[in-house]
Formats: sequence, C-alpha cells, structure tokens
Amino acid sequence: MQSNDQNKQWQTTFQALEVVDKLNRLSIESESISPFQNISNGLSKEQITHCQEVFKQFDKDGNNRLSISELEDVLQIVGRPYKSERLQDVIDLITGCPNSDGLCFEEFAALVRVDLMDEPEKRLSERFRVFDTDGSGYIDIQELSVCIGHINRLVTRDEIQAMLQQVDTNGDGRIAYEEFYKLFQQIENQRRFACSSMPDRDWWEKLWPYPEETLKQLGLKKGMSLLDVGCGYGLFTIPAAIFVNPAPVVGLDIDGEILDQGRENGKGISNCSWIWGDLRTMAKTISQTFDFVLIHSTLHALDDKIKLVRDVASVLNPKGFFCVVNWCPIPREDTLWLGKPRGPKTEVRMSPEQVISLVEEAGVGFSLVQHTSVLPYHYGLVFQSL
Repeated sequence: MQSNDQNKQWQTTFQALEVVDKLNRLSIESESISPFQNISNGLSKEQITHCQEVFKQFDKDGNNRLSISELEDVLQIVGRPYKSERLQDVIDLITGCPNSDGLCFEEFAALVRVDLMDEPEKRLSERFRVFDTDGSGYIDIQELSVCIGHINRLVTRDEIQAMLQQVDTNGDGRIAYEEFYKLFQQIENQRRFACSSMPDRDWWEKLWPYPEETLKQLGLKKGMSLLDVGCGYGLFTIPAAIFVNPAPVVGLDIDGEILDQGRENGKGISNCSWIWGDLRTMAKTISQTFDFVLIHSTLHALDDKIKLVRDVASVLNPKGFFCVVNWCPIPREDTLWLGKPRGPKTEVRMSPEQVISLVEEAGVGFSLVQHTSVLPYHYGLVFQSL
C-alpha cells in the first residue's frame, strides 16, 4: 500500500515537471503564440490546493510571485532548452501585460490547466528521461535526490528514500521503466480524472448484468464498428465486440493497468483491440473511424467537454452515432447500490439538457435521435452525425 504522503510528493513532483514542459514548449515555439485564455476558474478545491503546493516549490524567494529568473532557473536545472525572449513572450501572454516581471498564483494556475504534451507515451518517456540522467534505464537514489531536490529543497533524504521504495516493487534499490510506468499511470489518472474513476468491478458488473442488452437499447446494431471511450476493463467493449463481430471494436483508456485487464478479458476476440491513450486527445490517437462512439459515466469529469464532442465528430463515420451514458442528476445519496451511495458527487453530475446544450455548442451538426432511461440510475442520449 502506497502511503498518502509519498503519493502526494510524487504528484507534486510530476505536476512541477508538467509546468516545466509547458513553459519550455511555449518558449521555443517558432510560430506566433495565440492569445492565452485564462482558464484558472473552475478548478476544484483539491486542484487549487495542489497548484498552490507546486507554486510554492517554484517560488524560491517566497514573495507569492514567480519571477522570470525563477522560471528560468527551473528550466535550466532540469535540462530544458529555452529562449529567454520567448519565455518573456509567454509570461506577457499569460498575464496580458507587456514586459511582465512574472506570474501570480491565478496566472500560474491557468498555465497548469493547459495541456501541451498530448500523447501519454511521450509524456511517460519524457518523465523517465528527466530522472534517469545517466541513461542507464534505471533511476537510483542519487538521481532521484538530485531531481527532486532541485524542484523542492525541503524534501529530506529519508523522504526521497521512501518515495523510491514506494515505486521499487522488486526491491532492487532502483526504479525500472516498468515500475515507473505503473506510477505514471496512477498519477495521470488522479491528475486528469479527479472526478471520475473506474468503479469496483464487482458492484459495477452487478449494476450492469446485461451490457449487450443495454447496448442494443442504445441503438447498437450488428455489423456496426464501435469505439468505447474510457472503456476501463471492457464491461461494454467485450460484449459489443461479440455482438457486432466481425466489425472492429476498439477500447480506449488512459489507465494502462485496467486496460490490460480488459485486454486479458477479451483475449481471443479477434475483432476487439485496445489502445492506451488519453480520451481528451483521441483525435490524434485514433486513426480510424467508427459507426458508433460510446462514452459511459465519464463526460462529467472532463474539463473541456466541447473539445471531446468535436473529437468524436472527427472519428465518426457519416450518419454515425455518438452515445452518451451519464449518471442521473439526482443526489448521490439517492443512488444506492448494494447498500452504499454510488457514482460521482452530486455537484458534478450533468442533466440531459446540459449534455444536449454542449453538443449543440460544439457545432458539429449532431442531431439528437434518442433519449432513454438506462436503469437503475443512468440515462442515455444518442446523437447522429450528418
């Protein structure tokens, strides 16, 4: 069991490196930077607290403002190339003021919300490279101490040792790429989908004892190709593949460990495949198009829901169907299953009207063709493309 303190330190370290990546990429872009939209509004309390922790690590002089020199120091320490004049442009763009001397917390939080490194594989390899400074394929205690010490000087040697032991599952005193991969997956999931996680398989399968019948209710027909967005371990992916065979069915999820469970469960089903990727950048990850795209119990957790709808449009065949299944917008304490409240927090649940409105706002020409109750606690909306 990983300790909360160690996990929190890993999260903060990864977030700090994420900010470094964003500053670096913005500072070396060759094309002109488009106006920066401050999107710090809407952060959850947990996200704000986390941003504050990262901000303190960068704010070396403790004046509650990140100077350009402080940001340059961080870029240099972790070996990022950058152009000073471009970094000034980036800071000016974020603040909206020419020749700005740095970032306040709200401006920093807006930067944290922007995603610039889209592919999880690239993010993973980049993170490992930062720590593995000698290129040996392993992260030892010295490498970990140097990197984390540069980011957060208050972390003690004992704390860093505990962080290493948390990830070092085979006990050889160093972190292999495979061990780092599992940590990375956990951090990515917590960072990106704080309001959504894969439920325990036992009660989730009891809630959906007949997934094939649910798919038929939502309009899936034999011969339709299907993309299951945020598929988890394949509760709907596998029955869909069996039902529409030989049409292709693809499960997409960023949680590699759970995705591996789906892959194992679907072993031997020739028309079923699995892709590790971020559903928020699926337009770049998915190269084929489908007759039916399903997103189940996940839409509420996304920051940019309209982008998701537009990405769906890019992978949907003409006259194809986009199906959204969501928890009903009722108090969580009223969605009882096996004696416990289930599902996301009440305040993040979306009504059918909210989903319909955001699909219309996406401007991709989807028309609503079905609105159905999916018992006991969900509803389904099916949209058709032009």
